[in-house]
Amino acid sequence: MFHLTLEGDVEELLLARDRVARETGIWLFGNLKPVEGRAAGRAELSMGTASLALGDEEIAAAIEMLLAPA
Repeated sequence: MFHLTLEGDVEELLLARDRVARETGIWLFGNLKPVEGRAAGRAELSMGTASLALGDEEIAAAIEMLLAPA
C-alpha cells in the first residue's frame, strides 16, 4: 500500500477515475481525499492479486487516460 497525490480538482479527478474504470475495467483507486490548501487529492493505493494480470502498457494507458484533459 502507498499514497498517491494527484494535482487537480478532486471532483474532476473522481469523474476521470470513473471514466477510466468504465472504459478499461481498471479501478485505479477508491476514495480521494482533498489536500488542505491545495487543488489536489490523496488516494491510498493497494495492489492486489488481480493487478498482477495487468501489463505495464495497460497500467500506463489507464494513468494517461486519468490525467488527460476531459
